[in-house]
Amino acid sequence: MAILESIDLILSDSDYKYPAILDPGWELLGFLETMGADEFTLQFLFDFETAPGEGLLIKRSPKSDPRPKLGGVGQAQSDALFARLEAYYVGEGERETWREHVESVEIWRFDRESRRALKDLLPDGIMGYSVGGAWCEDICVYRGGELLLGTISHEQEAFLRLHEPVIPARLYVDPVRT
Repeated sequence: MAILESIDLILSDSDYKYPAILDPGWELLGFLETMGADEFTLQFLFDFETAPGEGLLIKRSPKSDPRPKLGGVGQAQSDALFARLEAYYVGEGERETWREHVESVEIWRFDRESRRALKDLLPDGIMGYSVGGAWCEDICVYRGGELLLGTISHEQEAFLRLHEPVIPARLYVDPVRT
């Protein structure tokens, strides 16, 4: 059996223009499920007001984080968003979140039901992010722990990592070999 070389297919590179397959991206997520995708990660963020008109952008702490919670409206909204995925929660682990960048993340099961829930959490699609009191961004999709789709929503960057023979023609863009 031949070992297939993986390629990173740059779908968007921060020029704020990306192919229709990413807008809103639900077809792409469906395709990844047919390719065996079984996990995803998502960043939960919220605005924490430090003084009237001033605030900090806070990345939601993992469930096991021992640090005290900050509280406030943004924290409560973020926790409510997180609760909508609770049924699919797998746990925490180390995963690649962007090309060779590995970090500790919260992981959810990727299947038809969780994809439905993602539509509510990402109302502007997989590349969008609705900044408000709390929001989600930067979805990453995995197969057996291997990163297939990486996004940085606020930078409008995305890449797809697959083996050449399985990339549908409509997804093919200029690949960067890894």
